Amino acid sequence: MYLYLIRHGDAAMKEADATRALTDVGRAEAERVAAWLARTLVCRAPHVYHSGKTRAAQTAAIIAAPFRGATVEVGPDLAPDAEPALWAKRLAKAAHDLVLVGHFPHLIRLASLLITGQTEPHVLALEKAGVACLMRDDNRAWALHWLVQPSVLGG
Repeated sequence: MYLYLIRHGDAAMKEADATRALTDVGRAEAERVAAWLARTLVCRAPHVYHSGKTRAAQTAAIIAAPFRGATVEVGPDLAPDAEPALWAKRLAKAAHDLVLVGHFPHLIRLASLLITGQTEPHVLALEKAGVACLMRDDNRAWALHWLVQPSVLGG
């Protein structure tokens, strides 16, 4: 099973926009990553979950556009301060690849928990609109499979 952890793209400052929509830069980052995912065919998850926050919902819609037939919906417990163990329990039962579009520090803490059993220290850094692909093996152990940051894709 593959789990794709995607941090939302760059968003407006909290003081400037309470809903924190993606900026033009954030939209471009997400589009660049979505194009890379589509071009390389590395991600074909049937479900894309996001936190429900505007910036995550917009990022999820952009990322999912190339995945024909993928459902995009609000997922529980994806807020920035959500408890990573809640998703770890869900993922233990999951049988299909999933995409989670969320926030720092939740996604980083979740990756750390899955890989090491602890939420700290963080095992990876994830830029805005960055994607970490974790793989669960036959022994149900998680490992980082690959990581792509928008800064390495140019633009």
